[in-house]
Amino acid sequence: MKSLSLPRLNTVGNTKNKKENSMKHTLYKKVKRGFTLIEMLIVVGIIGILVALAVPALSTAMSDARQAKVNAYISQINTALNRYVIDQEVKNQKNEITNLETSWSSIQKYLVINGKTNPSYDELKAAVCNGGTANITGGKVEWKTTTGEGDPTPTEYATVTGVTITCSGN
Repeated sequence: MKSLSLPRLNTVGNTKNKKENSMKHTLYKKVKRGFTLIEMLIVVGIIGILVALAVPALSTAMSDARQAKVNAYISQINTALNRYVIDQEVKNQKNEITNLETSWSSIQKYLVINGKTNPSYDELKAAVCNGGTANITGGKVEWKTTTGEGDPTPTEYATVTGVTITCSGN
């Protein structure tokens, strides 16, 4: 009897067969690289929405920061005026300030603007409004004398008119 020999079947461990199968598979497989146009448009749209939400909040924060800066300068000038009054009382002098700009040399020694001591009036105006135009009003010191009801001796006291700053052009 003659034996029949069957052709040998490829086994799982045959590497040649695996390579052929994987090559065959990749030839028919659609390779996806990068993003599609729709995916990119969706991402750009989401970023646009986030920016649209962030810009008003940022604008409000910047406006609030500018206002806080102006308020800090107002407080600093008012404090300088009060320190001037105390200094005048200690020296037993009663010099009035009727115009802040013309009497600036009287209070500038009490101020520090942007790290600089004894700033000029123009340096203050430039620093307050970030290059805009600063209108500074008020800042007066007046001395008054009163007498009490039962006490005939006069009493002197100072009244300080606070500073107001308005910015325009920025």
